[in-house]
Amino acid sequence: MTEAGAFCRIFVDGGLRATRVVLEAAIGKRFVDGESVLAEAVVEVRRNEDAVAGAADFLFWPVTVEVDFPPGSAPGGAVALVTRMLLALHGAGRPAVAACDFEDELPWRGGIGLYGPGAVRTGPESARPSGG
Repeated sequence: MTEAGAFCRIFVDGGLRATRVVLEAAIGKRFVDGESVLAEAVVEVRRNEDAVAGAADFLFWPVTVEVDFPPGSAPGGAVALVTRMLLALHGAGRPAVAACDFEDELPWRGGIGLYGPGAVRTGPESARPSGG
């Protein structure tokens, strides 16, 4: 994984406002005009311009969360922050899939293990962490 200048996009099957509320609690900082600037990254929550109502394919879910890590970011910081956000979203019943260079280091391979091709999706409970 390359951490310097890393980028990650999380696709969320949920509402824009609700996604921001969940993530504000997870990262401990409010969003202003859809953006939150943290010491380790800039996080933006936006409507997915490619969204298709009711789409099963995560690429067309209604909300995207873009996480941009500047060059020189602390090792492990990208994985830790995106993991925290994914766990918060799944814990709140918001299906989410992360697409990034380090997705294999994230829970459920970034979520593709839950919602990608061949995954069995039975509802929000299937996305909840099993304690480990």
